[in-house]
Amino acid sequence: MQVGAFYVDNQRRPEGIELLQRCIAVDPAQADCLNALGYAYAEDNVHLDEARKMITQALAIEPDNPAYLDSLGWVFYKQGQWTEALGLLEKALLRQEDPAIYDHIGDVYAKLNRMDKALEMWQKAVSLDDSMSAVKDKVSRARGAQRKK
Repeated sequence: MQVGAFYVDNQRRPEGIELLQRCIAVDPAQADCLNALGYAYAEDNVHLDEARKMITQALAIEPDNPAYLDSLGWVFYKQGQWTEALGLLEKALLRQEDPAIYDHIGDVYAKLNRMDKALEMWQKAVSLDDSMSAVKDKVSRARGAQRKK
């Protein structure tokens, strides 16, 4: 599982996805593999229904896992179900303060046209992890939009 997830995150995505698929084929109850593959699909905006099923299975095994809650929230986001996404992401944040979760919540608020809240969440993400250059760009754009008002 760890090698597959590493590959997915580090320029060897097709190999990583194949390893995660094989992990699930060997052990369909491997929650980490289910979540990692489901999240990879969500990130790629493909197989979203399958991703949702896999992450839901992972949550059935570990219902309070914040990473799994975040992943399922991200699938809902990708499916345009922003209210449902927000609920799951906020639940994940209650269990673990994580910059990626703040970033995802910011993206949901942006889709809900609540740019003040989006900016707040993105700023929190950057305050926890200053290396998030894509999130810093979101902060800059949001601040620029606010100044134009």
